[in-house]
Amino acid sequence: MLIYLQMIENNDDKDKFEQLYMKYRSLMYQSALSILQNNEDAEDVVHQAFISIIENIDKVKAVDAPETRSFCVLCCKNKALDLYRKKKRWGEVQLIDNLTELAAPDYDGRLDMAIAKLPLTLGTVVLLHYDNGFTIEEIAEILGITVVAARKRLTRAKNELRKTLREERIIE
Repeated sequence: MLIYLQMIENNDDKDKFEQLYMKYRSLMYQSALSILQNNEDAEDVVHQAFISIIENIDKVKAVDAPETRSFCVLCCKNKALDLYRKKKRWGEVQLIDNLTELAAPDYDGRLDMAIAKLPLTLGTVVLLHYDNGFTIEEIAEILGITVVAARKRLTRAKNELRKTLREERIIE
């Protein structure tokens, strides 16, 4: 953590970052691990996410706020999805055989993989709505788009997920 703190000049921001790090690092790691299925890659992604958080530390108002939790998790998930897509493009992703270690009856992890295949704009809306419980209005505010655009992205994402899950014969 000392490396991160050296990147921050303001003492108040250092305190804020230290609280963020202690509060959200394990949650961020678990979210990255659920996408990447690799401990080392998850650790790398969390590191990259914390660097992004440092660059945007002025946007964080309160450490315990739901918006802050979502900001940290989304930052990490976006980095994880970027790495997942990059490795998939180059054929480097190695999935574990035993997905029963993961939580939730998630169609054995295939739903996470289907979400990871979505374009970033659609996947972000799905994660904000279903994983973090934000309303369409809150999502629009977080992403800086209109409510209509947020609703349309969620509809497109659900349609893409339905199509992918049908193609993989996960649903009928």
